[in-house]
Amino acid sequence: METIDDLDFDEASLPGPLRPLVPYYRRYAFSDDVIRERLIQEATPAELDELIQIFTPLWPDVNRFLDLDSRSNEEVLTHALAQAVMEAQIELRDRAKSR
Repeated sequence: METIDDLDFDEASLPGPLRPLVPYYRRYAFSDDVIRERLIQEATPAELDELIQIFTPLWPDVNRFLDLDSRSNEEVLTHALAQAVMEAQIELRDRAKSR
């Protein structure tokens, strides 16, 4: 058990397909929009692309987990991570436009 975003987090509580995302939970799964936005803005394009690439094929698994509506800390953090992925996609698009 560890703490992420002031919440107890037990990676063993995640469905198996989501466990490879644990390093990304640690880095990006923050419910506070300001903190998450700062983390996304500070990430390199390669880091954001890596996040998107590993997460994208897991959307169905993420949605199944979120549909459980268990209100567990792991579910809350999964929602925050999903939000970070969507924001990373927007950030990469914005960076590409500003070139």
